[in-house]
Amino acid sequence: RIMLSRANPKDLGIIRDGVKKSFEIRKNIEKKEVFINNFDLKTFHIAEDIHNYLDKSIIQDPPINLKDEIIIPKGFDKTLDETIETRNNSKNIIVLKQKKYSETLKINALKIKYNNFLGYFFEIPIKHKEKLFEQKKVEIISRQNTQNTFRFSTKELIEISEKILNADQKINEIQNNIFKKTIQFIQKNSPTIRIISKFVSEIDLSYS
Repeated sequence: RIMLSRANPKDLGIIRDGVKKSFEIRKNIEKKEVFINNFDLKTFHIAEDIHNYLDKSIIQDPPINLKDEIIIPKGFDKTLDETIETRNNSKNIIVLKQKKYSETLKINALKIKYNNFLGYFFEIPIKHKEKLFEQKKVEIISRQNTQNTFRFSTKELIEISEKILNADQKINEIQNNIFKKTIQFIQKNSPTIRIISKFVSEIDLSYS
C-alpha cells in the first residue's frame, strides 16, 4: 500500500514500530556476537533516520482514517499547531476580543455574535451608534442591522472569523500535505525498510 500511495496513518505507525523493534533485536544479537546479515552500520543509521522522522511526524497511536483526525504530533509544524489552537480555543478568543473592544469603545453592552450569513460580528444597542461613530480609535465596517441593534465589524474581527471558520479545512490540508511527504519519504527509503523487514522476519523464524 505504501508504494501505491494507498497507505493510511496506521500503516506508518506499524512501520515506525517495526523499525524500533529491529533496533532492540539488533542490540540483543550483538551482545551474543551473532552475525547480522545485511544489517550493517550504514543500514542501521538510515533506519535510525527513518524511525526519528516517523516518530516526529506521526502520533504514537495513529488512526486508520486521516480525515477529521489529528495525526501529526505537536511541534512538527508551527502553522498546524497554531491552527489547531485557534480551533480549540475559538470561544476564548472571541470572549477576549469582546472584552478588548468593549473597553476600547467604552460600550459595555457590546457583544460579539455569530450567524451563518455574517459570520462573527459586533452588535450594540442602536442608542450607542452615534457614540461609536464619534470615536476615532477603531475603523468601523457596517453590517446588516436590525431595528434595535447596530452591527459592525473590523478588519481584525474579519481575519479572526476567517481563521476560526476555516480552521478545520486548513488543518486537513496541512495534515494531508505532511502525510503525502511522509509517504514519499518512506517510498524513497523502501530498500532499507525491506532489509529491516527481512532481518526481523529471519530472526523471528530462527527463534520460533
